[in-house]
Amino acid sequence: MKRLLVRISSWIFSVLILYVVSFTPLCATAAQETDATRQNTAVHGVPTHDRTNLQSLIEEMVARSPEIKAARERWEAAKAVVPQVQTLPDPKFQVGYQRMPMTDPLQGAIYGFGQDIPFPGKLRLRGEVAQRDAERLEQEYHAIRLRLIASLKEAYYSLHFIHKSMEIVDSNKALLMQFEKTAKARYSVGQAAQQDVFRAQVEISRVLDRLAVLDQQKESLHAAINRLLNRPPAGPLGAPEEIHTTILTVPLQELSQRADQFSPALQASAKSIDRSERSVSLARRQYFPDFDVQALGLRNDRINDNGYQFMVGIKIPLFYESKQKQGFARPWRHLKVLEKILRPRVKTCYSK
Repeated sequence: MKRLLVRISSWIFSVLILYVVSFTPLCATAAQETDATRQNTAVHGVPTHDRTNLQSLIEEMVARSPEIKAARERWEAAKAVVPQVQTLPDPKFQVGYQRMPMTDPLQGAIYGFGQDIPFPGKLRLRGEVAQRDAERLEQEYHAIRLRLIASLKEAYYSLHFIHKSMEIVDSNKALLMQFEKTAKARYSVGQAAQQDVFRAQVEISRVLDRLAVLDQQKESLHAAINRLLNRPPAGPLGAPEEIHTTILTVPLQELSQRADQFSPALQASAKSIDRSERSVSLARRQYFPDFDVQALGLRNDRINDNGYQFMVGIKIPLFYESKQKQGFARPWRHLKVLEKILRPRVKTCYSK
C-alpha cells in the first residue's frame, strides 16, 4: 500500500512539472502577464517607471539617424538645383577701346553687354528634369524613413516578446525550484522516488538554458535598436512598454491597392521614368541652335559723339554626330530600360 502511494505521488509530481514547462508566453493570460511583470520587477530590479516608449524612440531616430539626414540633404540639394537650371545664363559686361585707321581716324571707348539665350523650351525642360529628380529624391527620403521606422518597430516588438518570455520563464523556474525542494523533502522521508528529484533538476537546467538564450537575444536586440538610434551599441535601454494591439479591419486587397498608390518606393520609380522622358525631350531640343545677343555703345572722341551697335549670333550644332546625337542616344536607352523593368510595377502611380 505504501509503495502504491509513492508511485501515485510521483506520477502527480511529473504531471505538474510537464504542465509548468509547457506553459509558454504565447498562451499566457492577461492576469498571468501582470503577475509575471511584478515577478520580473522583483527578480531583475527593473522599476516599473523605467520603460521605453516606442513613439519617443521613433522621434529620436528620425532626428538622429545619419541615413535619414543624408537622404534629406540630397533632397534639399536637388530642390536648390531647380531654379538654377531654369534661369538664363549670366550676362556678359564688355568694356574696350577701339582705334581704326581711317582718313578721319575713329577712336574711343566701347561698352555694352551680351546675353546667351537658349532655344525656346530648353530652360523649361531643364527645370522639369531637375524638378522630377528632386521629387524622386523626396520619395526616396520617405522610403528610407519608413524602412528604418519599420525596422525599429520590429526590433521593439521582438524585444517586448523577449522580456515577456523571460518573465514567464523566471516564474516557471521559481515553481520548479519549489518542486525540487518538495521532492527532496518527500524523498528524505521516503514518500517520493529519487527520480522525481532528478526530473525536477533536469527541468531546472533546461529553464536556465532557455534564460541564457533569451538573454543573448535581448542583448542583440538592444544593440540593434541603439544602432538605429545612433547610440553606442552597449548603451542603456529600458524595458518596452506594454503593447496594446488593435484589430486590423482593412481587407488585404485594399491594403494592396493602398501600397500601389502610396508606396514611396513605387512613387520614386514613377518619378524616375518621368524624369527620363523629360531628359529625352531635352536631348531632342539640343539639335536646335542657341542665340547670343550683344548690345554695344561706341564713343568717337574725334567728333565727340556716341553711337551704338546691336548683334545677334546663332550657335550652329555643326558637330551633331559626335555631340547632340550621342547625348540623345543615352537617355533614350535609359528610358527604354526603365519602362521595361519598372513600368508594370508603377503603373498605378504613374497614371496619377
